[in-house]
Amino acid sequence: MRIFRALCLGLSIFLLIVPFIRAQQAVSPCSLTPLSPPKPGANMFTAEQESEIGDFLADHSQGMIREIEDADLSAELQRIGERLVKHLPPTELKFQFFLSDAPQANAFSFVGGRVYVTRKLIGLVRSEDELAGVMGHELGHIVTHQQAKLYTRIFREKLGITEVGDRKDLYQKLNRMYDEWNQHSSISYDPEEGQQEADRVGMEAVVRAGYSPQALAEFWDRFTENKGKTGSWFSEMLMTTNPDVKRYREMTKELAVLPASCRDVPRAAASEQFKQWQAAVVMFKGLRSRDELHNVVWQKRLDPPLQDAIHTLKFSPDGKYVLAQDSGNIYVLSHDPFKTLFQINAADAYPAQFTPDSSEIVFYDNSLRVERWNLKSQQQVSVTEVYVHRMCMQTLLSPDGKTLACYRSSRDLDLVDVASGEHLVEKKDFLQGKADIDVGLGSVKFQYTLKYLNLGFSPDGRYFVAALKNESNLIYDIAGKRELPVAGSLKEYLGMAFAFVTPGSIVGFGGPHGEKSAIVEFPSGKVLHAIDLGGARPTAATHGAYILVRPIKDYAVGILDVNSNQLVGANKQSAIDVYDKQYVAELKNGEVGLFGTSTAPIAQVALPRGALGKLLTTALSDDLNWLAVSERARGAVWALPTNSRVLNLREFQGAYVTPDGVLFADFPKHDVTARSVARISLPQKQFAVAVKAPEPSWKQHGAYLVGVRSSKKDNGTEEDRDDQGAAAGEGLNLHIEILDSAQEAQRNTVFEVHKIESGELLWSLAFPKETPRYFVSAGHKTVCFVWNASQDAAKAEWKAHPEWRRGAPPGETDQLVEVYDLAGGKLLGGLLVNTGAGSFEVNSAWADGDSLLLQDNRDRVIVYSLSTGKESGKQTGHLVTFSNGAGAFCLQRVPGRLEIYSLSAVEKTDEFAFSSQVAMATFTSEKKLFVLTGDQTGYLLEPQIKGPASAAVNETKK
Repeated sequence: MRIFRALCLGLSIFLLIVPFIRAQQAVSPCSLTPLSPPKPGANMFTAEQESEIGDFLADHSQGMIREIEDADLSAELQRIGERLVKHLPPTELKFQFFLSDAPQANAFSFVGGRVYVTRKLIGLVRSEDELAGVMGHELGHIVTHQQAKLYTRIFREKLGITEVGDRKDLYQKLNRMYDEWNQHSSISYDPEEGQQEADRVGMEAVVRAGYSPQALAEFWDRFTENKGKTGSWFSEMLMTTNPDVKRYREMTKELAVLPASCRDVPRAAASEQFKQWQAAVVMFKGLRSRDELHNVVWQKRLDPPLQDAIHTLKFSPDGKYVLAQDSGNIYVLSHDPFKTLFQINAADAYPAQFTPDSSEIVFYDNSLRVERWNLKSQQQVSVTEVYVHRMCMQTLLSPDGKTLACYRSSRDLDLVDVASGEHLVEKKDFLQGKADIDVGLGSVKFQYTLKYLNLGFSPDGRYFVAALKNESNLIYDIAGKRELPVAGSLKEYLGMAFAFVTPGSIVGFGGPHGEKSAIVEFPSGKVLHAIDLGGARPTAATHGAYILVRPIKDYAVGILDVNSNQLVGANKQSAIDVYDKQYVAELKNGEVGLFGTSTAPIAQVALPRGALGKLLTTALSDDLNWLAVSERARGAVWALPTNSRVLNLREFQGAYVTPDGVLFADFPKHDVTARSVARISLPQKQFAVAVKAPEPSWKQHGAYLVGVRSSKKDNGTEEDRDDQGAAAGEGLNLHIEILDSAQEAQRNTVFEVHKIESGELLWSLAFPKETPRYFVSAGHKTVCFVWNASQDAAKAEWKAHPEWRRGAPPGETDQLVEVYDLAGGKLLGGLLVNTGAGSFEVNSAWADGDSLLLQDNRDRVIVYSLSTGKESGKQTGHLVTFSNGAGAFCLQRVPGRLEIYSLSAVEKTDEFAFSSQVAMATFTSEKKLFVLTGDQTGYLLEPQIKGPASAAVNETKK
C-alpha cells in the first residue's frame, strides 16, 4: 500500500482507528510477552533521536493538535499514562501525555513517546478503563518503534541517509525529506505490519495495570456506531465487510485468546474523581490559564472596547429575559428593568436559544459542543460533547437542547439524543447530491452541490421537521418516538422555507414569490391564515401575531403583522425580536434598544466588554499614538497614550495612519452609500473623502491602493457586495468546485499601485503573459510576485535576469519569486525556489531589505537572502510579523504563543504566551513588539532578539 497521502504532512501518526490484529502466539496469564527483537538495522535512531523526531512532528502539527497548555488539567491524563507505562517493556523512551483541543474525537501518538488525547474523546468515554484502553493502544505503537522503523526506511531507501547527528542535523534531514518528497517514489507500507505486536503490548499493559480489556472493544463499537456487527462469511466472500466491522471483529478475537483471568476483569464504573476531571476537561475554555510574559513596557485595556455587531436577539418565552449574541459572546439581559445580567464566552457559537420553560439558555458550535446555562444562578449547568461518527454537513439543536439533528456527509439524516448519544432516527440517503461535469477546450470543470435542507423543531422541542421541495420530507414526534405522515396540504408549505410559530402551527412559504404563504395548522396542514411573505424567509417572533421576514427591500428585516398582512416595522440590522407590543433591536452605536410604539427606544443598554471577533483590518501608527481596528460590522480608533476611544465607526476594509495622525480607511458600500476611501484627521475628528468610488479591483494595503485589471478593458462598475453579515446560522449549502490544472491562467493584465491620498497612479506593471500571484507587504513597502516556473512569463523573466541563475535551471514545478519596491516600482531582486518536484508550494511571501521570507504549504517559514539567493534556514509555524531592522521574525505555532526568531541564524531567541487569542502583532520602529489580544488588551513588549532564548524562556515559566 502506498503511504504518500498519509505522510505528506509529516505526521506519520497512528490514529486510534488503526486495525487490531489477532495475536498468533499464545500469551501467559496476564504477563508481558517479550517483544520480538527488531531486525538488525531496522531502527537507525536512538531513543533520544526518536524523541527529537516526535518533537519535530509535533511542531509541524501544532495547528492540528491545538495543545491545551494547562498542567493541572493534564495531570489526570499523565497519571493514567504513567500507570500504563509501568507495565510496558523496559525502554529508554520518555513518555509525555497531552490534552488536545482539536474538534474531533481522537487519540494519536508520535514517535518518541508523545501521546495526545482530544478533549472531545475524553468527553465521549464512559470510564477510566475506556480511556486507558485507547491510551494503551497508542503506547503500543510507540514501544514497537513502528514510526521510527518507517522513517529509517525512508531515510535509507529514498534519501540515501545512513546516519544522523545532533538535533540540528536531524531537523535539517527531516526538512530535506519534505523538501524532496515528490522526487522519490512513495515507499510501500503495509498498515497491518507490526500491528499485532503493538495491539498485544497495549492490551497487556492495560490488563496488568488493572483495567478491563473489554472496555476498548465496547468503546470502539460505540465510537464507530457498529452495533456489535462482526461481518459474515458471505460479506467476506464478496469483500463488502465494513472496515469498522472488521476492526471490531479482530478486537473480539484478540480478547478471546486472553486467559479468562485476564479477560474477565470487571469493568468498573467511572469514579467520582474521574467524572470530575472529565467534566473539567470538557468545560475548559481558553488557551492556557495565565499569561507567560516578561519585558512588558506597558499593558493597556482598550476603553471603551470595540463592540461587534449583534447577530441574534431573542426574548425568552415568558418575556422576562433577552439574549444578545455576537461572534464571540452571549449577553443575557433582564427585560424589566432593561439591563445586562451576565455574559457567556461563546466564540463561534451558533445562535443561542432559551429553553421552553425560560429557565435556561442552550447553544452549540460546529464541533457539536452543547452548553446549557441556568438563568437564575447565571452558571453553566452542563457541557456535552456530541459525537457523530461521520461528519455533519448541516445541523440544528432543539430549543430544549435535548436533540440534535445531523444531515451527514453520507447524505443520511439522524436525530441524536444529546445526553446519551443515542440515535433516535436514522434515515439513510435522505437526499441526493448533484454532480455536474463540464468539459471544455483544454479544461475540465467538476461541480458538486449538496442541497440545503429546511430543518425545524417545534418551540417545545417535541416535533422535528425536515423538508425540501420535490424531495424527501420527515415529521418525527420525539416525545412519542414515532414518525408521522406528512399531509399533502402541508408539503407545499415546507419545501421552500418554513418556521414554527407555535407547537401547533407553522408559517410556510408558498407560491413562486411567497405570495401564497400561510400560517398552517401542524401537522394537519389546515390553512389558518393566508399571508404574503414577498419573497423573504420567515421566522416567528417570540410572542404575538408577528412574523419576522428577512430581507425586505432596503432593510435587513421587516416585522409582518399576521392579522393585517402589513409590514409594521423594519430594521437595517438583521437582529431583532418582538414580544407583543415591544421589540428589541441593535442601535447604530452598538447598544441594544428596547422599543415600544415610538421610534425612540424606551430603554437602551451598552453591552459589557466582549472578546474580539474576526478582524477585517488593523493599523498602528509608527509613533504608537493611534490604533485602528475593524471587525465584520464595526471599527474604532483609540488614542493609545490616553487609552481612550476617539472614534466609533462602521466597518472598514483597510487602514493606514500617517505620522501626523490622519487615518485613511477603505469603507465598503453600505446601503445606498458607495464605497470610498475616507481621510480622517484624528486629533480634530474631521472627515473627508480621499478617493471616491475606487475601482472594484483596488484593495487598500497601508498607504497604497493595489489591484490587477485587464489591459483590454476597464473593470466596469462595482458589484453590489453589501453583505449583511448573517449570523453564524446552522446549516450548510456546500458547493465544491474543482478546476482541472489544464485550465489557462489569466493573461494580459496590468498590476497597478495608487496613492491612498488621492487614487493617483504611482506605477504599473504589465503582464502580457500569465499573471503571477502577488503578496503586498505594506509596512515594508514591497510586493512579491510568484510564478510557477513552467509558465511562459516565468521563463521570460528567468531569461532576462542572468544574475538570478545561481544553480540548475528551473524545473517545471519550481517557483520564481520577484520583489519590487511598492512605492516606486523598482525591481529589487528575484530568486528561484526549488520545490523538490512540487514537494511543497509557496503560499505567501514577504520581503524587506535583503530578507525574503516565504510561507509554504507545510506550515514552514523559509528565510532567504535576496542578494545571494541562499537559504538562511526554515522554521515551522505561521508567520505573524517580521522586521529586517530588528533582525527578527515572529511565529505562532500554538494559539496565543508568539515565538521570536533571529533572521540571521533562524534560531529562537524569545517567546511570549497569552491566555487570550492574539488578534494582531507587529514590530515597531524601535524593535519592540506590539500585541493586541482577543480580550482587547494591548501590550508593548521588548523581546530578546539576539543570543539564546533560554534565560527569557525560563523566566516565563517561573
